[in-house]
Amino acid sequence: MNDPVRCSLQILQCEEQRIAQGEIKKDANPGKVAKAVFSMIEGGFLISKLLNDRQYYDSSLEQALEIINGLSAMPDTVAQDSLRTNTKQENEKARK
Repeated sequence: MNDPVRCSLQILQCEEQRIAQGEIKKDANPGKVAKAVFSMIEGGFLISKLLNDRQYYDSSLEQALEIINGLSAMPDTVAQDSLRTNTKQENEKARK
């Protein structure tokens, strides 16, 4: 299996797991998300190489993350509160 196909399948599997765990909206289409994210990242990489300017690759990564985060089943405030709670618990464990 070639690298682009393997990468797309890994993204697809990750998205399917996140849907099953309730982290991503159930109406999300993991196949389309995987193809879009992979194409966006590869396009940014190609343009960065052609123009010798990493900003295109970095921008494609940022946009891909925004797409994935936009599929979240949790509102941003809930996700942020959850992150804060987990961080607080981890800090308390580290102090003990």
